Amino acid sequence: MCGILGYFGEKSTLNKNKFEDALSVLEHRGPDDYDTFYKEGIFIGHRRLSIIDLSKAGKQPMVDKSSAVVITFNGEIY
Repeated sequence: MCGILGYFGEKSTLNKNKFEDALSVLEHRGPDDYDTFYKEGIFIGHRRLSIIDLSKAGKQPMVDKSSAVVITFNGEIY
């Protein structure tokens, strides 16, 4: 299964290096790929296990640039 990590907090307490170190601990959950999203006090990270969608279309976090919505998930959305 994929691994998901998120952090929300004050800008002064955020550290991208520490967040990426923490995300690397989840490598066994998603050894195929990873990506991150950073914006104004929000970090979202996803370790990917490419089972179903092997293309780059399955890369997460997914960002809809027209609405500024960001999502990362493990499983299905109903």
